[in-house]
Amino acid sequence: MPGGKMEPGESASECCVSEVLEETGLTVALERLVGVYSSPNRIVEYTDCNRKQGVDLLFEAAIIGGDIRTTEGTTDVGYFP
Repeated sequence: MPGGKMEPGESASECCVSEVLEETGLTVALERLVGVYSSPNRIVEYTDCNRKQGVDLLFEAAIIGGDIRTTEGTTDVGYFP
């Protein structure tokens, strides 16, 4: 699954579209928010002692352009029905 972090000033939907393009080469149109997931047990602690808890947003999207490809952040591509 493509994923990443939101940039300052970016909406969740903008982030989703840009991360999919960056990681897959595909341009998508978001159709709906499927779910929001988080866990207080999933904390990341950085070397500078900052701690962050992630929140995952899962969207359903339609491919509207682009060519699927691997990138620096991906090693394989496939379809899972």
